[in-house]
Amino acid sequence: MHTDVGQKGEGSDYHFSAMKILNLYGTQKSISHIRNIQDSPAEAKQLMVRLTRGASRQPSSGSQETFWRNLLQHLLTLRGWVFTFVEPSTCYQVFTESLLCSGQEANIQLASQLLTSSL
Repeated sequence: MHTDVGQKGEGSDYHFSAMKILNLYGTQKSISHIRNIQDSPAEAKQLMVRLTRGASRQPSSGSQETFWRNLLQHLLTLRGWVFTFVEPSTCYQVFTESLLCSGQEANIQLASQLLTSSL
């Protein structure tokens, strides 16, 4: 069964895909953990923070800006598939805070762009 990304993912395909996104950035969580927290705004936000802060410590190949833009898209995808009660603004907030916390000038400039316009 396949539904639009904007619909809440009740099927295991969405949970599996969410687990793969988390693993991509070094955040190891099981499908059952994702299911257990999918209706908890506080836990979902905490997981997103863990994801973005962990990703900021990983070396990336290629452009840092591309890496961060992909991470933002993955956050929004997680929101669309599993954490649908999380507001898009929360994803942007978590993302921007992680850019700023990285302490890297290029990331802070990207955060500035995000705060003054849209990606």
